Amino acid sequence: MRCVDECVRLIKSVRHIADARNVHSQVLQSRFMSTDGIFLSNLLIQMYGACSSIRDALALFHSMPARNPFSWRQILLSCLASSRDLSRALSILARTPQLDVVSSTAAVAAAARAGDLDLAESIFDGIRFPSVISWNTMLAAYDQFGRIRELEDLFDRIPEREIVSWIILLSANTQEGNFARARLVFDRMPQWSVVAWNAALSSSMRSGDLNSTIALFHATPERNLITWSTLLGAYSQYGHHRLKDAMAVFRAMPLYDVVTWTIVLDVCFASSADEANRYFHAMPARNLVTWNTMLGGYSRLGDARKTARLFQLMPERDILSWTALLTAHAYGRNIYECRRIFSEMPYHDTASEAAMLGAYALAGNLEDAQRFFAGMGVRNVVAWTCLVGAYARAGRFQGALDVFRTMVLDGIRPNEISLCCVLLGCSHGGMVSDGWDCFRSMAGDHGLRPLKEHYGCMVDLLSRAGHLRDAQDLVWNMPFIPDEVEWTSLLGGCKLHKDSTRGSEAAKSGVSLNPECASLYSLLANICSDDQEKDYSGYNKDGKGK
Repeated sequence: MRCVDECVRLIKSVRHIADARNVHSQVLQSRFMSTDGIFLSNLLIQMYGACSSIRDALALFHSMPARNPFSWRQILLSCLASSRDLSRALSILARTPQLDVVSSTAAVAAAARAGDLDLAESIFDGIRFPSVISWNTMLAAYDQFGRIRELEDLFDRIPEREIVSWIILLSANTQEGNFARARLVFDRMPQWSVVAWNAALSSSMRSGDLNSTIALFHATPERNLITWSTLLGAYSQYGHHRLKDAMAVFRAMPLYDVVTWTIVLDVCFASSADEANRYFHAMPARNLVTWNTMLGGYSRLGDARKTARLFQLMPERDILSWTALLTAHAYGRNIYECRRIFSEMPYHDTASEAAMLGAYALAGNLEDAQRFFAGMGVRNVVAWTCLVGAYARAGRFQGALDVFRTMVLDGIRPNEISLCCVLLGCSHGGMVSDGWDCFRSMAGDHGLRPLKEHYGCMVDLLSRAGHLRDAQDLVWNMPFIPDEVEWTSLLGGCKLHKDSTRGSEAAKSGVSLNPECASLYSLLANICSDDQEKDYSGYNKDGKGK
């Protein structure tokens, strides 16, 4: 090597560990180590860190006869880049003579990544003059742990905020379901970038307010692929009800990516598997994500034959592919095939274990589900929810409620599906008081906004138990437009408890919304057959009296 610059270019060109060691040997033999040894050694440490070889980086660091502040920073950053070397990095951090803000900020991020929020706070508090990146790194750490109150307090302390700070605050409120607060944060932003608009659009989509999402989309001054995909995702939440609108957005998009195609495939599956298959074959290119989307679509339909056929055609597979195959057979109650697939998986993760637990639950094998759950290494909310469902399917409704309460006491935060399972168990078990407690605890205790499905479960629970006035009041006052699901539940309760007057009122309301719903006419006819004073023929297909 003729000059130092040539050494630098050679070091920076390295991408693989084998080349790194070869270059290290060449640099050591060059005459420049005697004059620029610290500078070149620092670059070599950086090179080893980029190749994820912390052992080589540390060996070089400890062999250096002299070091400068950049030497300490570089070895610290190399160790911090690997979560496996966090303890070693912290040891170096404690011995670093002149710790700068870059190194300290990297340590904050590494501590959060390792799951130690207390350590991240401690390191951040030790930074004398935090940079904007330091503040944002700590904000992101609080966001990661769902500590919204601490995040907002820290946000208020930032002397000079940039757009990233505002976006972290907006996204954190979205994650916590504080959609009104998230919109307020957006409105308070001093300036709006396309990333900020997209964050606000995503928050609106997750709130389920389609009209607000559409209005926000049209107000967006600059749209990119994420903007369009978010609007497409908003329509996709409504399944086949807004299929035409979703497809109109898709056709209007200036370009597509794998996320767009994935959303479209999901939308199509809500209406027609054949339509999804047509779009799948029309794709210009497919990757593992799109293959898994198709596989998941057939799996959710419970079509084990098509799922297995597509699984065999896949050019590559991952654990999601195997889990989708298992789930398809689980819906078919084929527990023996589920066990075979589970045993052949290359490895197991929490999702695949939850799928196997769900298979036992769907098959009604409560004892097998209990044993499998007891042997799971990690029991997340999905696993607990599957166990709740297993008890409910076995008719052990009090047991399902007990499992749910144990989950909460164990520190696992329930999700919307968990509450649906326990409310259905309460409904079939006639546990009105417990059902009300769970429903009211959603927002107050768990920070969850009750969805239409939860209101439907409560209407079903109250109707089955004969609390027909409460059920009717809930239907009229729920923050959603009731459809045949709620009206059918109420009508079923009226038939069961022989309340023909309320049943007739419910039938008129339900039929006016869906004149083609045969189940409403059938239930009304059964109610009227028990009460000769009511004349079923007094209603026509428009839900109006003749």
